[in-house]
Amino acid sequence: MKVAFTDLWEPFDPSTNFYVDLLQSIGHTVEVVNPEDCEILFYSCYTQDHRKYKPKMKIYVTGENTRPNFDECDYSLTFDFDDYEGRNIRCPLWMLQLDWFDKGGYTNPKFVSPLSHVETNPYPTEKEHFCSIVVNNFFPERKAMFDLMSRYRPIITVGKPWGNWIYGEDEKFNIISKAKFNICFENTKYPGYFTEKPIHARLARTIPIYSADPKYAVDFNPKGFMYIGDFGSPDAFMKRIEEIDLSNDLFLEYINQPIFNTPTYHIDLFNDIKEKVKKIL
Repeated sequence: MKVAFTDLWEPFDPSTNFYVDLLQSIGHTVEVVNPEDCEILFYSCYTQDHRKYKPKMKIYVTGENTRPNFDECDYSLTFDFDDYEGRNIRCPLWMLQLDWFDKGGYTNPKFVSPLSHVETNPYPTEKEHFCSIVVNNFFPERKAMFDLMSRYRPIITVGKPWGNWIYGEDEKFNIISKAKFNICFENTKYPGYFTEKPIHARLARTIPIYSADPKYAVDFNPKGFMYIGDFGSPDAFMKRIEEIDLSNDLFLEYINQPIFNTPTYHIDLFNDIKEKVKKIL
């Protein structure tokens, strides 16, 4: 099977990535070639080079809140719950943060968490700091939460707004695992659009301060989250933050919650992705 990639996020290595490993895991011998020579072209939304090529099959993949254009692709792997009459396979970005193929990491993501971390978490329950935020896009809703919580206690800040951006999920885990809370709002809200942010926070044994579409509770156990939509006012939210901050027992109740609503949710979703990809090829 001759496969190529274009218009993907940067940095992206066509030779070693989740999609190549996924195809190999369902029994295909994969040869990564140039786009003009491929049978199957995987492409995304960051540029439009895919329009130059006419392979046998085009598959749209995305890490952004975008919809597939089936005038341009045959199938898609996206966040969307909608299967678009069998042409879309739900594969949210958070799935790519788990080490399904025992690789340890790729070019991007640099580090992927072992599946064992879902149940047996290596990060400490004792925290040095109150809260962390690791972002590049400091949009108004995110900034408002940062300002609100900063008035209570200082927050560890990492990202372009503070001139100290880091690269690598392993570095991010080292930072956010040292704090009780992590502000991890999604950039936009759409059913199914749940990125690496919530699973990074949960895997780091910190409480996500989360804003997203409420269907996040389909993918994740909401008992381990501080979800903004659950609170009627900033005062009510901060009252709960202070209660958790002042009670180690209450904090542990949150971080010891299972990440998923059922123990095998992530595995079942992964197997569903494999079976559906196998059917379309």
